Amino acid sequence: MKEKSNLSEIIATIFKKYNTTLFTVLIVGGLAYCILTLASISQIPLDSSKNNTVDAGVTFNTVSISRINNLRVNGTNPGNQTLPTSRINPFAE
Repeated sequence: MKEKSNLSEIIATIFKKYNTTLFTVLIVGGLAYCILTLASISQIPLDSSKNNTVDAGVTFNTVSISRINNLRVNGTNPGNQTLPTSRINPFAE
């Protein structure tokens, strides 16, 4: 019995002396584990053979596609736009 209480006293003394160090090592180890796990998850290659969209039988709405094609190209002058009189254009020079 004396040896068990002596052993528990030694463990308690070591823990009291090094509790900050043990806590820091556990936190750093846990964070390293999380970072490595997330890094390995993000590097898993996707199997593109299962994602074959050609055989999906998708049909396109031709009306929507023609509307998209009729949109003006970015950078072209939209013409003479007039703002309401109560508002100012913050982009005007």
